[in-house]
Amino acid sequence: NILLHGGGEEGGKSKLTSTLLMVVVFATLTGLLMGYDLCVIAVILEPVKKDFRLCGTAFTCFDKEMVVSLIAPGAVVGSFAGGCMTDKLGRRISIALSDVFIMLGCFLMAAAPVESLFTLLLGRIFIGVGVGIGFAVVAPYISEVSPTDRRGQLVLGIEISQCCGCLLAYGIATVISPTHGQWRSLMAAAGFVALVQGGGV
Repeated sequence: NILLHGGGEEGGKSKLTSTLLMVVVFATLTGLLMGYDLCVIAVILEPVKKDFRLCGTAFTCFDKEMVVSLIAPGAVVGSFAGGCMTDKLGRRISIALSDVFIMLGCFLMAAAPVESLFTLLLGRIFIGVGVGIGFAVVAPYISEVSPTDRRGQLVLGIEISQCCGCLLAYGIATVISPTHGQWRSLMAAAGFVALVQGGGV
């Protein structure tokens, strides 16, 4: 496609067009969301523990462990589902659906009443499902739209954006030091990024 791959070369390699770069940037937001959601939990865990009265005076307990770890089984389910979805629905629709799960998960966590740990945990699972779908779909999608001699460079953007997402979570925490209630805005922020990606793809 001339819009994606351009008509010329740069230093012997295919030209990177603005359209292609925009497609890759929107696709790699999945990596940003993954890195952010993995690392933001370390930032918000203590205020979540206090708000939901987890563990009592103990440092850790089963409920607290579930808040951290439930993203993983969700991602496993999402990865398997993502492979089937992308064959039946196509890459872009699958990415948009992954964003729907991430948005639902983030907003469930942000709005979870303190008496409902279940809502918080359900949100964490939804985020995992969304990230799992996204990671199963995004790398093949970027590879397919990229010229063959640029695929390695462009697919690498997923890993770079994942690291940036993690740094972003820690950076925001350094600035605002989330306490009771403030952690909810950190979760909602990821939902809005997912909304941007869903609209962009």
